Amino acid sequence: MRLSSFATIFVALMVLAPALVAEEPGGSADFESGVAAFEEGELSTARSHFERARDAGLNTPSLLYNLGVVYFQLGQHDLAEAVFLELLDTRHAPLARYNLGLVMQGKGHRNAARRWFEQAAGPASPDTLRRLALRQLDGMAPERSGTADGSGYLLAAGGHDGRPC
Repeated sequence: MRLSSFATIFVALMVLAPALVAEEPGGSADFESGVAAFEEGELSTARSHFERARDAGLNTPSLLYNLGVVYFQLGQHDLAEAVFLELLDTRHAPLARYNLGLVMQGKGHRNAARRWFEQAAGPASPDTLRRLALRQLDGMAPERSGTADGSGYLLAAGGHDGRPC
């Protein structure tokens, strides 16, 4: 699956995003400016605003999610991974696992992606997210015996969709 397809899948997950917005405490000017920049397609500007909001002390799941999405869309997979891993300790862990699957795909780590999608497809995930994760798993080529993706990671976290809240 091509990288542009990942962004489409992120947008599809916006069905789950309203729960994230509800957690945003009043918001900061930088957070709101980051959302506006994202909606205008100005990803670098959105990144700057989200990073400033975080540096100013805003550290909500909504901010983390949006920052992770921007990093992913800018091709900064390691940064996206780190942010989505932080969401594993929130009630948005199933979405974090899904997004981590997308990040691993973007990094070319097919087996790690499969593990994250399997976790995202588990019974603790909302139905919509579970269906998306199963669709990703269905689209993955079967694993070949004895091959590894070489990621070297012990993964224990999950993912979220790709559009700012």
